[in-house]
Amino acid sequence: MSRLTNGRLVFLIAIIGGCIDQLTKWWARTYLSGSAMDFGLFEFRLAYNTGTAYGFFQNQTIILTIIGIVAILYLALTAASLQSKWEGCCYGLLLAGAVGNTLDRFFLNHVTDFINIRIIPIFNVADMCLTTAIAVMSWQFFRSLTTTSKGASNP
Repeated sequence: MSRLTNGRLVFLIAIIGGCIDQLTKWWARTYLSGSAMDFGLFEFRLAYNTGTAYGFFQNQTIILTIIGIVAILYLALTAASLQSKWEGCCYGLLLAGAVGNTLDRFFLNHVTDFINIRIIPIFNVADMCLTTAIAVMSWQFFRSLTTTSKGASNP
């Protein structure tokens, strides 16, 4: 039985996350057109976004698609060189999010959003993957700073 390398972990998470993202977007486009499902604290409501998170860069689909393709290539090409499982998980989530939203932009000219928690703009599974990866990478970065500063203050 082969060991799961960090590079394989990246692609495993990316494939699973990307498939879940695309399946849920298909579901939203199929079953939420013209209606919403309200669950109190959150709702599923179909929305299309031609920009990025929080409505930035609206109607910049071509540029955002190119940026997405460049990000996907970078993540895929550097996946094998990752040093830890944490990095592998984060890269996998980043790749899942980038692939999910870039596929939408490439084939539909917009991103399908449908999860509304009412305190931030409507989002999708790809956005959750991207946000989780960035949060974990930020936490790891700031954690390494405190570890480094503690080590530097102790002679």
